[in-house]
Amino acid sequence: MKKDSVQGEFKDSTLGTFAVAAVLCVVCSVLVSVTAVGLKEIQDANIELDKQKNVLSSAGLLPKKATASDVASLFENVTVLAIDLATGEAVDSSVVKDPKEFDPFDEINDPGKRIEILFYAKSLVHANQEKEAATETGEKAEATVEEEELTEEQQLEKQLEAIKAIKLTPIDNADLRLGSIPFRAKYAVVYLIKKDGKLDQVVLPFYGKGLWSTLKGFISIDSNTQTIRGLTYYSHLETPGLGGEVDNEDWKAKWPGKQGIDAEGNVVITVPKAGTGNLSEDTVVDGLSGATITTKGINTMVRYWLGPAGFGPFLDKVRKGEIDG
Repeated sequence: MKKDSVQGEFKDSTLGTFAVAAVLCVVCSVLVSVTAVGLKEIQDANIELDKQKNVLSSAGLLPKKATASDVASLFENVTVLAIDLATGEAVDSSVVKDPKEFDPFDEINDPGKRIEILFYAKSLVHANQEKEAATETGEKAEATVEEEELTEEQQLEKQLEAIKAIKLTPIDNADLRLGSIPFRAKYAVVYLIKKDGKLDQVVLPFYGKGLWSTLKGFISIDSNTQTIRGLTYYSHLETPGLGGEVDNEDWKAKWPGKQGIDAEGNVVITVPKAGTGNLSEDTVVDGLSGATITTKGINTMVRYWLGPAGFGPFLDKVRKGEIDG
């Protein structure tokens, strides 16, 4: 009787209340953790499926109402390749462990895996200036006596100072920079799509700033590296009915067949303010009506990622037949 009385007093006490609450918290935490672990595999599979759908959609290969098995079957013709953006060359698992799990936004948060876009733009301009200053024989201009006396470290420091001193022109600022985004990852993942055993098109992930958000999407380029095969956005927070019209099928249908790059590798595609461009030209895609800032962002990001600061070096290798899928 005395034992029951003590147990009753404990249950009704403040200590008893906290004890019950603590037990409930532990039990609930365990249940949530077990559920989360159990669902993670399903969540990861759904994320991968969504990515594959968007890659296929940008390439014009996703049927309406495609099932997961349909997507898996179509993706058998796709090779996922990790590349170094600066050189366009493929990198192995020691650099990018698993291309399918690669996230450029994770890389941007790591100072060792990102580059400063402004500095890289200046370095490209500096390299072009040095190339133009080369002798007619194609040889590098001879170093001065003063330069020859510099140590390797001093020469590097001098080169860095020269790069930093570069003044970008409005055109350089427009095509070699990604708007207000300060950094990008050193590496990227591309998708090579084969047809009849040969490389047919390459799908490139890209992103940039709109009015309210960072837009993320995929753009597909024909294996000739000139013709755009399709474009799609899969993530953004633009205004519905305005910038949000990047999701509109009619607007996306304007991209296939447009010329993105010329035979020399120069980016020629433009996305002007709605109603202001010469739409008869195959290098112009009409902008979004009532969404001037979003349109400007689309123009910037597409030209950047197709250009020398983005996937340009990789596309150059595709153009030369060095990438076969």
